[in-house]
Amino acid sequence: DGGETDDLNRLSNAITETNASSVWILGDLFHHPPSITDAQMDRWTNQLSGLKVQFHVILGNHDRNAHPFATALGFHVHPEPTLWQGIELAHHPDHGFQARIAGHVHPQIEFKTAADHLVCACFAVTDQRLLLLPAFTAFSGGPRFQPREASCYAIVGNEVLPPYI
Repeated sequence: DGGETDDLNRLSNAITETNASSVWILGDLFHHPPSITDAQMDRWTNQLSGLKVQFHVILGNHDRNAHPFATALGFHVHPEPTLWQGIELAHHPDHGFQARIAGHVHPQIEFKTAADHLVCACFAVTDQRLLLLPAFTAFSGGPRFQPREASCYAIVGNEVLPPYI
C-alpha cells in the first residue's frame, strides 16, 4: 500500500532527523487489526527494526484488538490514560485532572479567501489544558476547528505555523 509505505517512510525520517529516543503513538496505529496481512507486518518490521527508538502505544478505538500486533513489533503497550512527565497521554480527549495530549480527534483548520480555500491538519490547544494531535497519516480526516474553539497550529508541508486567530 503506497499510503502505508509513505507513512512509514515519514515516520522513519522524522525519527532519524530528530534523533528521537522514544515515540508515543496515541491510538489508531492499525485501522483494522484483523485485516493486517503478513506482508504488512513484514513491511513494518523491516522499516522500524533498524531504528534506535522505543515505541510506546496507547491503543485507540480503531485498534483496540491490536495488542498482539503491537507487541510483535516490540512496542510497549500502555493503558489509557498513561501519566508521563506530569501529562496524561491518551487516545480519547476526555478531560482528566492533568494536562492531556490526545490523538482521537485529528483536528483540521480551513483557510478561506474569496477565490479559494485550504484545509490543513493542525495541532489544537483548548482552554481546558488539552492538546489534540493531528493524524500522522495522510488518509485520515477530522473535524474543522474554528479559532474560537482552540488555538490552531496548522501544518503546511514540514512547517507548523503560529496559531491562527
